[in-house]
Amino acid sequence: MMFRFCDVLIEKQVCDCVCFYQNQLVDVCEKIQLQAVRIEKFIDQTLTAKEQKLQVRNTADPHPLSHKLMITQKQCKTPH
Repeated sequence: MMFRFCDVLIEKQVCDCVCFYQNQLVDVCEKIQLQAVRIEKFIDQTLTAKEQKLQVRNTADPHPLSHKLMITQKQCKTPH
Protein backbone atom coordinates (compact mmCIF):
# COMPACT_ATOMS: atom_id res chain seq x y z
CA MET A 1 0.00 0.00 0.00
CA MET A 2 2.87 2.39 0.78
CA PHE A 3 4.40 1.92 -2.67
CA ARG A 4 1.16 2.85 -4.40
CA PHE A 5 0.92 6.02 -2.34
CA CYS A 6 4.49 6.94 -3.31
CA ASP A 7 3.76 6.18 -6.97
CA VAL A 8 0.69 8.41 -6.88
CA LEU A 9 2.64 11.16 -5.15
CA ILE A 10 5.48 10.99 -7.67
CA GLU A 11 3.00 10.92 -10.55
CA LYS A 12 1.27 14.04 -9.20
CA GLN A 13 4.62 15.85 -8.82
CA VAL A 14 5.56 14.97 -12.39
CA CYS A 15 2.17 16.17 -13.65
CA ASP A 16 2.51 19.41 -11.69
CA CYS A 17 5.98 19.94 -13.12
CA VAL A 18 4.80 19.24 -16.68
CA CYS A 19 1.85 21.61 -16.23
CA PHE A 20 4.15 24.33 -14.93
CA TYR A 21 6.45 24.12 -17.97
CA GLN A 22 3.52 23.77 -20.32
CA ASN A 23 2.04 27.01 -18.95
CA GLN A 24 5.40 28.74 -19.34
CA LEU A 25 5.59 27.61 -22.97
CA VAL A 26 2.10 28.95 -23.62
CA ASP A 27 3.09 32.30 -22.09
CA VAL A 28 6.22 32.50 -24.25
CA CYS A 29 4.24 31.60 -27.40
CA GLU A 30 1.68 34.31 -26.63
CA LYS A 31 4.45 36.88 -26.17
CA ILE A 32 6.03 35.85 -29.48
CA GLN A 33 2.67 36.15 -31.26
CA LEU A 34 2.11 39.64 -29.82
CA GLN A 35 5.61 40.67 -30.82
CA ALA A 36 5.04 39.35 -34.36
CA VAL A 37 1.87 41.44 -34.62
CA ARG A 38 3.75 44.56 -33.46
CA ILE A 39 6.54 43.91 -35.97
CA GLU A 40 4.06 43.39 -38.80
CA LYS A 41 2.23 46.61 -37.89
CA PHE A 42 5.53 48.53 -37.76
CA ILE A 43 6.58 47.19 -41.17
CA ASP A 44 3.21 48.09 -42.69
CA GLN A 45 3.40 51.63 -41.30
CA THR A 46 7.03 52.07 -42.34
CA LEU A 47 6.43 50.85 -45.88
CA THR A 48 3.34 53.01 -46.20
CA ALA A 49 5.33 56.08 -45.13
CA LYS A 50 8.13 55.27 -47.58
CA GLU A 51 5.67 54.63 -50.39
CA GLN A 52 4.03 57.99 -49.72
CA LYS A 53 7.41 59.75 -49.81
CA LEU A 54 8.20 58.09 -53.15
CA GLN A 55 4.85 59.12 -54.59
CA VAL A 56 5.39 62.71 -53.49
CA ARG A 57 8.88 62.71 -54.98
CA ASN A 58 7.63 61.19 -58.25
CA THR A 59 4.76 63.64 -58.61
CA ALA A 60 7.07 66.57 -57.88
CA ASP A 61 9.36 65.51 -60.73
CA PRO A 62 7.69 66.29 -64.09
CA HIS A 63 9.90 63.86 -66.05
CA PRO A 64 9.63 60.15 -65.27
CA LEU A 65 12.76 58.08 -65.03
CA SER A 66 12.20 56.48 -68.45
CA HIS A 67 12.19 59.94 -70.03
CA LYS A 68 15.46 60.84 -68.30
CA LEU A 69 17.04 57.59 -69.48
CA MET A 70 15.95 58.26 -73.03
CA ILE A 71 17.52 61.75 -72.98
CA THR A 72 20.72 60.35 -71.51
CA GLN A 73 20.84 57.66 -74.20
CA LYS A 74 20.42 60.22 -76.95
CA GLN A 75 23.20 62.35 -75.49
CA CYS A 76 25.53 59.37 -75.32
CA LYS A 77 24.85 58.44 -78.95
CA THR A 78 25.35 61.98 -80.25
CA PRO A 79 28.93 62.55 -81.49
CA HIS A 80 30.74 65.43 -79.83
